[in-house]
Amino acid sequence: MMQDKNWKFDENMFPVIKFDLNNRLTYANVAALPLMKEWNCRINEKLPSELVSRHPELFHAGISHLDQDLTIEVGDYMMHFSLVPFPEAGYIGMYGYCIEQVENYVPRNTPLTEKVKVSTDK
Repeated sequence: MMQDKNWKFDENMFPVIKFDLNNRLTYANVAALPLMKEWNCRINEKLPSELVSRHPELFHAGISHLDQDLTIEVGDYMMHFSLVPFPEAGYIGMYGYCIEQVENYVPRNTPLTEKVKVSTDK
């Protein structure tokens, strides 16, 4: 029995998206459907230009051929992705690995003293 090559991504609870080197969406798993709805984008359509201009890493990953991390705000959530280019295959994989609420989000470069929130409310 031959299995679909994307089966492991379909079962993933995190979004998995693949787009070609022209930023055309070629694959999205079920967990990525809310992102596609937010972006108003479908399979075989280009990623919205506003998204690419806000997150130039989406474009540059195909040029640099280097893995990169990307954080995108979607509604009340911050979604963290690894961008992994596969230039020989002609696509970039966007693999979600963490989803957190915006109110709890602390950028990676924030000093430790700013990360610790001390409540004085009683």
